[in-house]
Formats: sequence, C-alpha cells, structure tokens
Amino acid sequence: MSIDSFLGQSFVAAVMVLVAAWIFGKGLLADGKKKKAFKAIGIWLLLSTLTAKPIFLGIIFFMLGSLLFVWMFIGTRSGAASYSALVKLGLNNGDSLQEAINRGLKGVTHREPFNQLNQDDIEFLSKVFTKIENPQPLGALIVESDKRGDIQLLKDRNHVVEFAKFVQSRNQEG
Repeated sequence: MSIDSFLGQSFVAAVMVLVAAWIFGKGLLADGKKKKAFKAIGIWLLLSTLTAKPIFLGIIFFMLGSLLFVWMFIGTRSGAASYSALVKLGLNNGDSLQEAINRGLKGVTHREPFNQLNQDDIEFLSKVFTKIENPQPLGALIVESDKRGDIQLLKDRNHVVEFAKFVQSRNQEG
C-alpha cells in the first residue's frame, strides 16, 4: 500500500469518525425516539468506518449514513412547523381559515402524539381558533404537546376554550 493510498484512507476514516461522533453527540442532546435514532446511526457509522478496509466501502458507508441522517431531519419536522406550513398553504390556496386550520391539523395526525386526534377533535379545535381569527395560538399548543409527547392540552376542551378566550382578550387589548 502506498503512502498516498494510506493517507487517503486515513483521511476518509477520520472524517467518518468525526461525523459519527457528531451524530452520536446529537443523540445525547435529543430526546425520545430521536435520541435512540441518533445514537444508533452514530454507532453504525463508526463501526462501518472501522470495518471498511477498501476506501470505496468507506465512502459508500459514509454516503449511506449521510443519506440516513438527512432523511431523519426531513422526516422529523416538528408538528408546529408542519401545522404552520399547511395552514399557510391553505390560506394561500384560498381556503377559509377553518379549512386551513383543518388542513394543518390533519397534516400532523400522521405522527405521534397527534395521531390520537380524531375528526371530532380537529373540528372542535378549528372552530375555536377560527372564532378568534388567529391560527397561531393553536401552533403554540401543538409545540407544547410535541414537547410533552402528549396531546392532553389539545384534548382538554375546557382548557382550549379558556386559552382561546385569553388570547382573544390579549388581542383586543393590544
């Protein structure tokens, strides 16, 4: 093995180890399923680096790990970001505010914990936040529910109504 080949393989291995450590570190800072996924990908990438003797295998493993990493970020968009984007899309397409809120809520029901929302919950939430003519406070409830991993804030109708009244009173003051 020539020195150039050895240095090339060493450089690729070093980069892959750094990426694996960074991904593993993100896993330590994340929570829930993300934490397990980050740790698993980091360990997998590190082990693949250590076992890849030919440089092309190291590059292939690096590319697969990178694609998996990117897919994780695309696939784990927050509930609030999905909700906001879908509401904005609905409003831009000429939907009423209630239809746009419905669209936003239906768009987040494919992921936990929002998959526990039923059609009745969606209709109730969209009616309440249509009355105050502002979909953003519902986004705040979605953020909090996402952090907790629990949609009790969205299911508790008394809490939702009180929250909406509070937001409406603050809007009238300001």
